[in-house]
Amino acid sequence: MNTLLTQALITTAIAVLACIVLMPNLIRWSVKLRLVDIPNERKLHKDPIPSIGGLVMMLSLLIAFALSAGMRQLFVQYWAVGVMLLVLACYWCT
Repeated sequence: MNTLLTQALITTAIAVLACIVLMPNLIRWSVKLRLVDIPNERKLHKDPIPSIGGLVMMLSLLIAFALSAGMRQLFVQYWAVGVMLLVLACYWCT
């Protein structure tokens, strides 16, 4: 199998596992800190929904790139782009 393909599959597996481990903890944390979307008459959901799930996905990708030896040289570039996108999204939402 191609080395780059193998590294990409390992990185993907690490990201998925990190997301599975981090997501329940973030859900509990967001409920405690009241970082949830409160339903109203315009919402379809009936219960408060955590609104920072994308943060777990971003953290999972950063963890995966940091731990994957083959992708380490790309880590800095992706990290920089990810941080810029996160800052722009936070600026855009406020």
